[in-house]
Amino acid sequence: MMVARAAVPQAPDTVAESVLTVEDLRVSYASRLGRVLAVDGLSFHVASGEVLGLVGESGSGKSTAAMAILRLLRPPGRIELGRAVVEGVDLLGLDDSALRRIRWRKVALIPQGSMNSLNPVMRAGDQIADAIAAHEDRTDRVALRERVDALLDSVRLGRDVAGRYPHELSGGMRQRVCIAMATALDPRLLIADEPTSALDVVVQRAVAETLLDATHRLGASLILIGHDLALQAQMVDRVAVMRRGRLVEIGRVRAMFQQPVHAYTRALLAAVPSIRDPDGARRWRWPVEPGDHRARCFLGSSCVQDGATPAEALPLMHDIGEGHFVACRFGERGDETTLVDRS
Repeated sequence: MMVARAAVPQAPDTVAESVLTVEDLRVSYASRLGRVLAVDGLSFHVASGEVLGLVGESGSGKSTAAMAILRLLRPPGRIELGRAVVEGVDLLGLDDSALRRIRWRKVALIPQGSMNSLNPVMRAGDQIADAIAAHEDRTDRVALRERVDALLDSVRLGRDVAGRYPHELSGGMRQRVCIAMATALDPRLLIADEPTSALDVVVQRAVAETLLDATHRLGASLILIGHDLALQAQMVDRVAVMRRGRLVEIGRVRAMFQQPVHAYTRALLAAVPSIRDPDGARRWRWPVEPGDHRARCFLGSSCVQDGATPAEALPLMHDIGEGHFVACRFGERGDETTLVDRS
């Protein structure tokens, strides 16, 4: 028997002081095989001054969710439902003109792949200046150039970088130019989509420190999307784990990494090579093998009702203490404290 979903499930951890509140976000892509739901009922919040990590394997919906929040999705992507509220304004309900006034001022993106994001035939300084002028209608070129120089200083780049083209810069330098552009209008929220991917370890650290410095300097919040769990452990306050377009666990980063509850979170952590147990990742087996479509609780073998047939509703998020939430489809049946194994 099919059980209808709740129309708009509330974010389990929403607070009044949130800079961003996402509620029941659903995004689909049209394909030759039909509609593919890439983000399915995603709800979370980002508090003022907080750094939230968003992790999951490739295809879990992380970047799609970020593009949807910023209204940067292109066909065949489509936002079907949801709200993304930034300081009282729902970005998903704005017209193009109003959205233009919000982007960069309230929320800005630091994209993945700086070489693809920067105009290859424009100097770095001109690109930063254009971003400012487009949103502030500045005409004083001297003042604008001084501001560009100050932004380059703030991301630890020499002022001579303003006169260089993107291909004349290293990957780390290009990424810091993108950070300078994103912070040019002092936004309240930054969304960084894998900002250190394809960089070597030393440059990753420099870019990560630059990003944190910029966030703290602005007093802004940050969503850090990525695969690097070690980097997440060092940078974020809370971490949210996505699987198949859904949020499966969210909580304080130390608690999540030291005592993960959801089987998928455990799988992500087990996949990280360890000096103490180099063969540990190879020994890990996900409770449901690829291709096994039997309905199971998202907690896998940690659920006392594992193997039973769950409702067709979205998995409910259960508070297991201290702001730690975990998803389980069986939440409507009995005491949720029996659903998790904290050992």
